[in-house]
Amino acid sequence: INSTRAESSVEKIFEYPENYRIGAKSITALLKTHSDSTAHQDIHNYSRHLLLLGSHLRKNKRATAELGKQLLSVPTSDEVNQLANIYENILAPLVAPIYIYGERELLEQSSTAANIRSMLLAGVRFSWLWHQMGGRGWHLSLRKRFIIKRLELLTGILIQSGGTHYNEQ
Repeated sequence: INSTRAESSVEKIFEYPENYRIGAKSITALLKTHSDSTAHQDIHNYSRHLLLLGSHLRKNKRATAELGKQLLSVPTSDEVNQLANIYENILAPLVAPIYIYGERELLEQSSTAANIRSMLLAGVRFSWLWHQMGGRGWHLSLRKRFIIKRLELLTGILIQSGGTHYNEQ
């Protein structure tokens, strides 16, 4: 996170933006759903939590420095568990716990918990980037149409690019 403080564009931070086509399409579809849907409310709550966590992280220089240090030393052999541990040890203590909804049996599995924590860490990274690019939490509610149009434009560009580095499974 520290290393990207001076970066000014998504392309400089993410090597292959076309790899985010599925995410861009998914968030566009979600933003187009009726705001009373359970899925929409859950995602909105998760997003607010991640933006809050990102805000607390930006204010906590010690946690930011430790996070940067830990991320630089993640071995590629056990990435998901290492990233989950980083989330659990550095980020989770900064705010009240986030409640994840789903099937209890699945959520109690350690591999599922590790996947969720590593995705939450990725969400905090995107929260940090969102803030760097001028985004604020209220934009998600009040500038929804603008965000949808930009995501549709991005998705169209990614589809036209052919996704030479994209691997949809």
